[in-house]
Amino acid sequence: MCDEANFILDLARELSWEYKEQYNNMESFARWNLPEEIGLEWEDAELIIKKAEDEEMFSKEAMSTINEIFNNFDSAFDDMTSEVWTHRAMQVHPFWMKQRELAKKVLSLTIDSK
Repeated sequence: MCDEANFILDLARELSWEYKEQYNNMESFARWNLPEEIGLEWEDAELIIKKAEDEEMFSKEAMSTINEIFNNFDSAFDDMTSEVWTHRAMQVHPFWMKQRELAKKVLSLTIDSK
């Protein structure tokens, strides 16, 4: 698998973790802003995600799920005052539960396709 695909899978793996694991694995200087850091990692990967889609690095279903994760973060960034951008929300908010579920789906689809 190429570097771009592995990068996306690393993002999905990190997103799939529960809050405590996400917190413990984030660099200490960024922990205070963990929700936004994780969202920004996905936002910053926009061109890599586009390349992965253009070059068909993943199955259609996996790519659709990757795009759904990206689009969910993109929409959430439209309202930075939203409650999803708190540490508490990362633990209990449906937005984060759904994002984790989607990330697990991506990982499942890519592992199953090997």
